[in-house]
Amino acid sequence: EPFRRSPASPRPGTIRKASSSSGSMQAVYTFRSGKRLPRAASPGLAARAIQRAISCIQYPTDGAWISLPCTAGCAYTSRNWKHETAQLKQVGHYCAFETFKPGLAKVMERCSIVGALIFMEWPKTCSLWNDDEIKGLIEKYKLVRTEFHGCQYGLKSTRDETRGKPLNKAWYGLTND
Repeated sequence: EPFRRSPASPRPGTIRKASSSSGSMQAVYTFRSGKRLPRAASPGLAARAIQRAISCIQYPTDGAWISLPCTAGCAYTSRNWKHETAQLKQVGHYCAFETFKPGLAKVMERCSIVGALIFMEWPKTCSLWNDDEIKGLIEKYKLVRTEFHGCQYGLKSTRDETRGKPLNKAWYGLTND
């Protein structure tokens, strides 16, 4: 799959770290000079993928697109907390989030050293924005927040009753650029 620039990723050499469709695994995609590298779907594989991704961040024209799984901070958590199975899933999601934070810090550190772009996004309502370590990284790397909405980029509903209508899902994006 060739690398394509988008408004949210203005520089070539982007590293994207994203959750799987189930939200329970992590995938790391690295783009550099138009090449797509394999993804990692477990914390063990992710550690190797993070090292490989870090090795690709060499120049100020490189960058990292960071989108850790946000299920641990989902707004529906409090609504579903009354169910024991939901509580167990939520603890698992939070444990996964905790295992991914060191990799996040390493990627941001590497970007800072070489002067590369950092871009991090999560839904606006994600409670993980309030995590002390995340707030510390935002402060340390002087990331500036911007808000954008899915409808601005063609996000549309897939629900039967509203299929095809623009979806106003709000995200925060933080960047050092």
